[in-house]
Amino acid sequence: MRKVLPLFPLLLVSLVLPGCPNRSTDETTVIMEMEPIFIVAARKDGKDEVGDYDSQQLFEKAQGDYESGRIRQALDSFQLLSRELQDKDDRALVMTNIALCHLGLKNAATALTVLDEAEELADTELVAWRIATVRMQALARVGRWDDLVTVGAPLLSPDTPGSVRSQAMLMVGMAHKAKGDLVQALKLLEGSSDVFLSEVPFEQHDKNRGLAKTFNKTGDIYKTLMENMKLSLPEERMALEVQDRLALYNRAQKAYHDALRVKDPYWSSRAAYRLGRLREEYAMGLLRAQRPTELSQEEAAEMDAGIARLATEYLDSAVGIYEEALMVFERLGGADKWARWTKKRMAIIEQVKQKLARGE
Repeated sequence: MRKVLPLFPLLLVSLVLPGCPNRSTDETTVIMEMEPIFIVAARKDGKDEVGDYDSQQLFEKAQGDYESGRIRQALDSFQLLSRELQDKDDRALVMTNIALCHLGLKNAATALTVLDEAEELADTELVAWRIATVRMQALARVGRWDDLVTVGAPLLSPDTPGSVRSQAMLMVGMAHKAKGDLVQALKLLEGSSDVFLSEVPFEQHDKNRGLAKTFNKTGDIYKTLMENMKLSLPEERMALEVQDRLALYNRAQKAYHDALRVKDPYWSSRAAYRLGRLREEYAMGLLRAQRPTELSQEEAAEMDAGIARLATEYLDSAVGIYEEALMVFERLGGADKWARWTKKRMAIIEQVKQKLARGE
């Protein structure tokens, strides 16, 4: 016991949560500049009055509906617009928005069919890139990871515009994560955030969903790698694992904190929640640490009590992080799911602490 117990104080490294800064869709509609054409839009069943729109007005209406969560209304407007536009690229871009609406309505198969039609219309490389970006999202929804990697691979070229390449790196990275290749996934996700930030300073990425999502997914991988790092004997091995586990913790923490800085209502709120989960998992890893088998009953009880005290300290700090997270949710808005999950985790931690106090 005297040889093993000194390892556990190594875990008492300060894990300070950086200060937290004062919509869950992953994509937005394409903003288009179109030649004005006159369209008469009518609603059936008296739901809306008959309205007159030019193409730009109708698009702005559809975009506003989409961003406000009125997906079906947005879909109706985009479909009307697609029938009236003459320019092939304009029609193709509107059809990508139609596909996004179908994704919002959980109709990924329909979205892929619409994207096939849009691809046939696309005249320029820029429009083709846009279609490919939305296609990757649809393929992710149905778990077609190999197809996603195939679609995204050409967009990873340094010759591709940064805004397109960063999105492709994010989506392909997520595919590799789903396929179990965490090393390649991490390389792509960190590359994606680097591309995001190489073109636009961090301060100008306020509410950038793509960047906030990238940081979240990066943090998730480091968290998974930390969870897979077991504290195992012999002593020399455990000493190294303690250091590696803490390094992975710090990398995950930084990624989640960077997501918080973006202040996106959905993904930054998720990062606040994940910071609590990260600290909680760090504590639970201590409880799973391997114990030496040669200890006497008294020595084993002493070691268990010491580990329980240490884990309880980390669980208490996790509760503090969750309390901060609740304040973040309130500031950012639109985070009811994360608030519910946070309160659930706090209740679970209380139950774990009670068991530890009873020596269970």
